[in-house]
Amino acid sequence: MQRKPLFAALSGVLVVLIGATGASAATFSGTVVHKNARALSFVVALGNGSLRAVHTRHTPALGRRVTVTARHLRNGTWALSRVRIGKASRHVRVRGTVTYVSPTRDLFVVSARGVSLVVRLRAPTHRASAAAGIQITEGQAVTVDGTIDGNSLDAGAVHSDGQNGNGIDLEGTIQSIDSAGRTLSISADDSEESGAKLAVDVPASFDLNLFAAGQSVELIVAPNGDGSYTLEQSSNDSGAQNADNRGQNQGDGNGDNHVGAEQVCTAQQGDPNFAASHDGLTFDQFWAIGADNPSDAFGQCVDAMAHGTSANPSPELQCHLEASDPSFASTHGGESFAQFYNPQEPSNLNDALGHCVDAKAQQLDNESPGSGPPAPGSWS
Repeated sequence: MQRKPLFAALSGVLVVLIGATGASAATFSGTVVHKNARALSFVVALGNGSLRAVHTRHTPALGRRVTVTARHLRNGTWALSRVRIGKASRHVRVRGTVTYVSPTRDLFVVSARGVSLVVRLRAPTHRASAAAGIQITEGQAVTVDGTIDGNSLDAGAVHSDGQNGNGIDLEGTIQSIDSAGRTLSISADDSEESGAKLAVDVPASFDLNLFAAGQSVELIVAPNGDGSYTLEQSSNDSGAQNADNRGQNQGDGNGDNHVGAEQVCTAQQGDPNFAASHDGLTFDQFWAIGADNPSDAFGQCVDAMAHGTSANPSPELQCHLEASDPSFASTHGGESFAQFYNPQEPSNLNDALGHCVDAKAQQLDNESPGSGPPAPGSWS
């Protein structure tokens, strides 16, 4: 007998949705920061700010803490299997790439796989950013600490994590298609809250017939330098079935020579020599360090690989390498990874990893040209 999905407002209620949990499922925890009605999805911000778009017809309330078990889909988003709903939390952290900046500089859009959400710069943050001479530009990887306000965020502090060098995600609704010019016009954010549109050039290798006005799409693009983009990969993101449909996915996975994070992690997962180059640890052992659930190893890998390159590894990758280094203590005054990064509670490896990521991100920020100490409520 099927049970009708029901999202209760009570803390600690386990909600089981239709569909079995397969071997490819992962479990992760975070706060619901956004909903995409066209894609039939909600977005979870993990503790480190990484965003996961989860497809389901019945979404938890914004601001709720949730523990999600979901199946990874072909286009890099997730399909919900079950969710546990907890307490409300308005203050969150999100990480992604800036894909649109309002000409008035009062809002910008942060994008990650399956999500493009509006972040608003309220007066104090806006003034502090301007005073510091900070320019918010497309292509910057950022970490935003803010407050949930409806389906968008109010920024309290925004930190630059450098430029995104691994392909840029765009989630939006197709507004129009110029077949002659081979250009898509898509909403700058997936909820169309900003009212802005982005132009995406479509190479001849893509079939324009697979696109339609009103369709929710997940795109991987390269910036053209003038505010427009060139398409590298695309998928129909209108629900889990389309997101997982090979026939709705286009691109070879190597657009502009930027291999997608999912492709990198799939290759690592299937590499028989992975342990030999990772201090004897299997793929799951290496990437599950600090994870909320050991089954989230693949998701942890994707998060790390989506925020850096082999030449400039992300803070997440640097910290996983340190956490798994058997000689870490010998180079850190005899302290273990957890003791070094989380001296107040060294038994909590998850928090130690989070502190490490924060430290590496701050170090990267300080090494950026023109960077200086962060002002409260401003960019850093």
